[in-house]
Amino acid sequence: GVQADLKTFQCFSVHGCSVITAITAQNITEIGKIKSLSPRDILSQINILQKDLPPNAVKIGMLDNPSSIEVVKNFLVDYSGKVI
Repeated sequence: GVQADLKTFQCFSVHGCSVITAITAQNITEIGKIKSLSPRDILSQINILQKDLPPNAVKIGMLDNPSSIEVVKNFLVDYSGKVI
């Protein structure tokens, strides 16, 4: 997911930054394991990127649990850019 997103951004000549919400063990046919990052870890990534590279657009990928969804939802409340 993240690797494909970054390749797509590069094809469109835009700079992409990632906030990782979960780590997966997977191949092209299956997902073997998902390890969720804590809401605190997700928020730390969002906050540090906001200081240096605030987004013009946000592409939302995998949010695997309610805690991750809540952190992203709280960020989007005050975000006025595009959301994909």
